[in-house]
Amino acid sequence: MINFDFLKQIHVFKDFTDDQLALITACASEDEFKRGDCLFMKGKDSTHLWIILEGHVNLDFEVFGNNISKRDMISFASKTNVFGWTCFVAPYKYRLSGYCMTSRCDVIKIEKQCLKKIFQQDPQIGYKIMSHLVWAIGTHYHEFQDEYARITGRNIMDGW
Repeated sequence: MINFDFLKQIHVFKDFTDDQLALITACASEDEFKRGDCLFMKGKDSTHLWIILEGHVNLDFEVFGNNISKRDMISFASKTNVFGWTCFVAPYKYRLSGYCMTSRCDVIKIEKQCLKKIFQQDPQIGYKIMSHLVWAIGTHYHEFQDEYARITGRNIMDGW
């Protein structure tokens, strides 16, 4: 069973009652991955919100230039981060791929369809979660920009 005290450490869930957390945990499951395992792939259906219990997840993207495709890692998912917001945004596909980058990654997966039913029953839960996800998207976007600039700069310098 998912620990309510752990969930209350996560920004999005900190003000939820135990009854509200019970509804959410009914939609959740725990999973374990090993280093290099793929949690989800870019382009596949986005069906869950994710929370890291332990470990570190890197999110990757492809950069295209000179007709050569290469993968770079953008890392911003670690303990207590909530990610997977694409499950609520059309076209409901992952925009990045997620990989376990530590010896072990323990995660909580919260199923989107189940959450949507809760949002209908208790709009306050939906509002709190979606407000947090909007904040997280903005934060991740800025982190992504900074990391992309760092990688691009490094690649330019390596080419000199």
